[in-house]
This record gives sequence, C-alpha cells and structure tokens, in this order.
Amino acid sequence: MKKKYIISNNLGINPKKATSLVYTANKFKSDIFVYFNETKANLKSIMSFMSLGLSKGDEIEIEIKGIDEKEAFDEISSIIRNLKIAMEI
Repeated sequence: MKKKYIISNNLGINPKKATSLVYTANKFKSDIFVYFNETKANLKSIMSFMSLGLSKGDEIEIEIKGIDEKEAFDEISSIIRNLKIAMEI
C-alpha cells in the first residue's frame, strides 16, 4: 500500500512529531518506508526518518508492506491527520 502526502505543518517534521510517527510505526510488523526526492527512509528509525529534513510543501510517499499493512496505514494516517503534519494527495 502506498499513499502520497504534502507536508503542511509550518515547521515541517519536528522531532516530537517524528517520534510519534516512529513510535506508531514500530507497533507493526510490516515494513514502513518514506520516500522523498528519490531517498528512502525507514519510518521505524528516527535517525533515518529525520535525515530526510522534511519542510512545509515537500511531497512524500509512504509505503507499507506486510501482514498488518491495513492497520498500520489506518493508524499512521490518523497520526498524520491528528498532529496536522501533512495532507493526503
């Protein structure tokens, strides 16, 4: 499963919001990756995810593959919406 988002938060992805996403991603067995400008980051690793340096207006794609991908997408999408991190496109 894949979904595209545009970062809408004025501060981009700050460490607190990134930690919430990484914590949520680690609850699932599926592989979860974020793609930005041909760079792939593991959403289960705070260092990998923060290395993307995401700012407002950046377009990302989240890809989840595995046995619990539906549940993972539902929860990660909910975090993205509730924390006003990005808008789905």
